[in-house]
Amino acid sequence: MALTLAAGPATPPVAIADLAEHARLAHLIGADAEDQGALTRCLDAASAAVERACGTALIRQTWDWRIVSWRDGGAEPLPLAPVLSIEEVALVSAAGVETALDPAHWRLDRAGPRETLRAAAGALPPIPAGGAARIRFQAGYGDAPDDVPADLRHAVRLLASHYFERRHAADEDALAPIPSGVAALIEPHRPIRL
Repeated sequence: MALTLAAGPATPPVAIADLAEHARLAHLIGADAEDQGALTRCLDAASAAVERACGTALIRQTWDWRIVSWRDGGAEPLPLAPVLSIEEVALVSAAGVETALDPAHWRLDRAGPRETLRAAAGALPPIPAGGAARIRFQAGYGDAPDDVPADLRHAVRLLASHYFERRHAADEDALAPIPSGVAALIEPHRPIRL
């Protein structure tokens, strides 16, 4: 299985000015390019860490997911949430030739704990021997920071501030796990493992 980002989010889940105000660093915006760049990198890293921890996308982004076999012939749970849409399902031959499946043969099922690609009827078509299926989908809460749940936005703010405060640390503290306050905010959004 390979999950590849096809198109990243158009905006971060927290505006840089909002993060700077939260971290009491508003004076950096437009003043010190080096510190502003560091704040932006910390925001990007915090957003990615929260997304990984939750198995989610915060702001709309497009992903290509390649798999070599269906988990269940009639249904395939998607690897990120929330899924906004499935753009395309294609079968890829061993030679790399792609054949898009008619959208009438599949649907997005939002019922259950994870959005799922389902066959419209019966089973999904077999994946060619030595080939793969490629599923292109859009995931995220929406296009704007206000679309993201407030607790996840706050977790990104806190974690980005934490990273910024420790940006010059060379010891193991810089590699410490997500702080407990951030972990508590994202815990309700983590996927349930059975």
